[in-house]
Amino acid sequence: MTKELQKPCSRTQLVRFCFAMVAAFALLPLPLAHAIIWSKEQSAQIGREPSDVMQSVVKLHYTPLHVFGGCGVLVDSRHVLTAKHAVDSWPIEMVSIAIGGEFFAAESIAKHPVKGVDLALIRLRRTVSDSIDCQRVSLCRSKPKAGDRVWLGGYGLSGWVGHALLGGNFASGHNRIEQVTNHRGKIRFDAPEAENTEGDEVFPALLDSGSPVFIRRGDSWLLVGITTTVSNRLSPSLGNHSHHELLAESRKWLDENLPDLKWHE
Repeated sequence: MTKELQKPCSRTQLVRFCFAMVAAFALLPLPLAHAIIWSKEQSAQIGREPSDVMQSVVKLHYTPLHVFGGCGVLVDSRHVLTAKHAVDSWPIEMVSIAIGGEFFAAESIAKHPVKGVDLALIRLRRTVSDSIDCQRVSLCRSKPKAGDRVWLGGYGLSGWVGHALLGGNFASGHNRIEQVTNHRGKIRFDAPEAENTEGDEVFPALLDSGSPVFIRRGDSWLLVGITTTVSNRLSPSLGNHSHHELLAESRKWLDENLPDLKWHE
């Protein structure tokens, strides 16, 4: 039996391998990001193309290898709103944004000056073309309240508990707010199997900070918050306690950076 010789790897392959190892270890100490997971196989959308305002949800990638690691919301043709901790540990040249199948480099990142506010605004190096199917959003200037119906969506971990898929698949669904606290917009959603459980009920879960919270106002879905962290009360993979930065609380900072933002009640 002859022994097959292994070809020596090229310098390019070696560099790519080193980048991959560095990226993997760099991601380990970062705060876990959060996206969407649900407690049972319901009618929540998974692996389908996002529709309506969910077309504004974009993916954050890191390093030249484009390692997926977060989400954001396209608020106009040059700016993406996301969680501050999703970009805090990375040099700007290591951050890129996937929009409509294209990668956009970051030109600058404005971070909220208050240490405890987890928001950042990424300015893209080039404008998102009208040919890319992305919908811009309007922001909600009123505070959500108990009973409000919300629409959640992201590209992180998805699937019902015990059968979760890897990040990168878009998933979305609805829930209702049980309580909003005064501490930085901590939101408690209805617990699983609650009396008024949504048919496509989802919860924030692992692997996608920066995903949006949309709230229904009249005939429109308005962006009311950005997901930052999750506290799991009911199981390791499912939580109905989560932190979201309420955008109305940071309106002054947002308007200073983007005076043309659209706000509605």
